[in-house]
Amino acid sequence: MSTSKQLDDLVARLQPVRDEELASESRSPSAEALFERIVADLDGAPPSLRPRHDPPRRSRRWIAAGAAVSLVGVAVALAIDIAPAPEAVTPASAALRDAADAARAQDGIAPGKYLYVRSVNASLAIGAVDESDPERFLPDCCEVLVRQVRELWLGDEPGDARLRERRVGELEFLSEEERERWIQLGRPELAVKTPFSGVLAGLPPQWYEGPLDLPSDADAVYEEFLQDAEGDTREPGVPLDVHVSNGMFQHFSDVLREARATPEQRAAAYEALARVPGVVLIGETTDRFGRRGVAVAMEYLDNEPFLFRHVLVFDPETANLLEERREVLLGNSHRGLSAGTIEAYATYEYAVVGALGKRP
Repeated sequence: MSTSKQLDDLVARLQPVRDEELASESRSPSAEALFERIVADLDGAPPSLRPRHDPPRRSRRWIAAGAAVSLVGVAVALAIDIAPAPEAVTPASAALRDAADAARAQDGIAPGKYLYVRSVNASLAIGAVDESDPERFLPDCCEVLVRQVRELWLGDEPGDARLRERRVGELEFLSEEERERWIQLGRPELAVKTPFSGVLAGLPPQWYEGPLDLPSDADAVYEEFLQDAEGDTREPGVPLDVHVSNGMFQHFSDVLREARATPEQRAAAYEALARVPGVVLIGETTDRFGRRGVAVAMEYLDNEPFLFRHVLVFDPETANLLEERREVLLGNSHRGLSAGTIEAYATYEYAVVGALGKRP
């Protein structure tokens, strides 16, 4: 029997499993049983079916979401709570490795030039200020998305940066009842935070430390972000492995969002992200500007009371981050938000310009 036929037979004996199911069910009895079946089958498999030590050929592997190696790789990685080996292939990791190839093929930013990042973002208001009494804060007002435009210029020297943020457009109330409540309160000024922020995070430009200080080797990037995530404060009741995976996903999104990085650094970040357990592939999608991209996500299922999915949408041709958003999951009790609600989003555009403050 050929190796291909043996592999097909092995996969045929396994129940259909999707990345998203494994991300939330990796500790369930069914996941444990699946893991035992995979290990038992691999123990008796010929060497050609066992894990390889050389990196696989990179192509659009994520399209075949049911590929055998993808199924085996993600089940083993999540069931025993370790990071996948560098060569493990899941639909999400394959898409991210393709993004790494795309990032590596891009041109770098020449000295003296600036990375320009423009984002349109929105997040739920965290409250409002009572205009009749500025000292009085209204934390329960209101369920409304407040939209902002954020512009960022990043040079090649520390402090050589500029940040501009301003509110734009109409308020996006989650319901007509919320709009009426806001009106009845006297249309108070809404307080809001930038939902996703990177190197400056709203701080003065002198805090900008210059181009990204990150290795261009995926193993080194992975270890660095692993240590950072392990050092982050863990919420009570969150398992350590879940806490670390969630934290690493956050660190990677910070790098991909707003950072002056070399093509090699961006490629290494994508390759390292491909190894983080729990990352799932959503697939092809479009952002709010109508641009086509590929989406991956991490589900925060132990983040009581706020249960959400953090989605990253990237351009498969350039590896630029097009959009990110937080989607409320079933079982959420935070602010009474229903499953499927977009709690925050940001859509990005990138360019290289010749002067600080200049727009493309």
